[in-house]
Amino acid sequence: MSTDSTTIVGRYIYCVTRSDAAAGLVATGIDDLPVSYVAVNGLAAVVSPSEVKRYRLNRQYTVAHETVIEKTMVLGTVLPVRFGTVAENENLIRRKLLTQRAADLTQNLQEMDGKVEMGVKVLWNTERIYADILERDSAIHNLRDRLAGLPPEETHYDRIQLGKMVEDALAARKVDDADWIMERLAPYALDVRRNDVYGDTMVLNASLLIEAAREAELDAALQSVDQALTGFVTIKYVGPLPPFNFVNLVISWL
Repeated sequence: MSTDSTTIVGRYIYCVTRSDAAAGLVATGIDDLPVSYVAVNGLAAVVSPSEVKRYRLNRQYTVAHETVIEKTMVLGTVLPVRFGTVAENENLIRRKLLTQRAADLTQNLQEMDGKVEMGVKVLWNTERIYADILERDSAIHNLRDRLAGLPPEETHYDRIQLGKMVEDALAARKVDDADWIMERLAPYALDVRRNDVYGDTMVLNASLLIEAAREAELDAALQSVDQALTGFVTIKYVGPLPPFNFVNLVISWL
C-alpha cells in the first residue's frame, strides 16, 4: 500500500510499555507504515500513522497488530491494546491515556513484569480415541458386536442409538482429557484462560500466564503429558507471548 504517512495525523495504538523499551523499537505496522511511540513521564504508547476509521478484523491486520506487540515485548513489558484502537492525534494519547490513566498503567506494567503467556492446544488422534472408547465402554462394545453382520434395515434405530452413545462418550472423554491435562499444567501458572475449542479434534485451547523463570518447568510438564498420551493427542505449544489473553486495554476517548 502506498501511503504518505506524513499527511496522516491519526495514530493506531498497539500497546503501552515503558518509554525506554519503546525507544529501542524498529518495526513497521499495519499497512506497512512505520511504528513510533508517544511518551509521557516514562510511559509510552506504541503507534503507527492511521486514518481514524474502523479496522476490519482480518488476518493481515491482526498479524500486523500482534507482531508489533511481540517485537515490543522483546524490549520490555507490554500491555496489549485492543485491536482496532485509533486516536485522532498524539495529543489525545498523551492526555487521555498516558496522563489520566498513568497510575493504573504503571501498576499493570509492574504486575506483568517478568511474566509471559504460553499457549497450549491439544488435538485428538480421533481414530485412536474412537478405538479406545470402543474397547473400554462395554455397552458400546457389546452393542456394536451385536449389530455386526445384521441387515442395516432391520437395525436402523439400534444403529442410531449406537451413534448417540459414541457421541456422548466422545463428549465426556473430551472434557475428562482436557481437565486431566489442565490439572498437570495449572500448578505452573499464575492465571489460566480456557478458550473455546473448535472442530471435533480440538480437546484443549488454553492460555497460561506464567513467571518467565518457570518456562522450563512448564516445558517439562508438557513433555510428561505428551508421553502419557503418546499416540492419542498432538500438542501444539507456542510462546513466550505477550499477555494477549490477560491484558486487553480498552480505551475510550470520551
